Amino acid sequence: SELRVFSVCPSKNNQSEIVGVAQVINKKDEEGPFTANDEKIFERYLTFCGIGITNALLFQSSVIMYKRSDSLVLLAHYIFEEQRDMDNLLRRVLKKGCEMFNSTGCSPSQGCS
Repeated sequence: SELRVFSVCPSKNNQSEIVGVAQVINKKDEEGPFTANDEKIFERYLTFCGIGITNALLFQSSVIMYKRSDSLVLLAHYIFEEQRDMDNLLRRVLKKGCEMFNSTGCSPSQGCS
């Protein structure tokens, strides 16, 4: 179908920062343009979308921080557990470091790659 009319509106968070943009295209039942009332309803709808986007971003950030914290606790555990065997300690610390940085491999001589 061809583009006849459209409206674009930002989706904002609770601090009025834009977190997304949405558009509506071609009114179904009418040939005319979107009315002021249509745009008002669209803006209100996008307020809830902005809240949802912000909540999803906050959740994603908290999951990342949790994984990092968990990895650091595990590294601390390795250090205290493996104080007598330096080779094993280095192997475990490097392996965990590679996981944290999403690297394919690590070694003391070559670093992470």
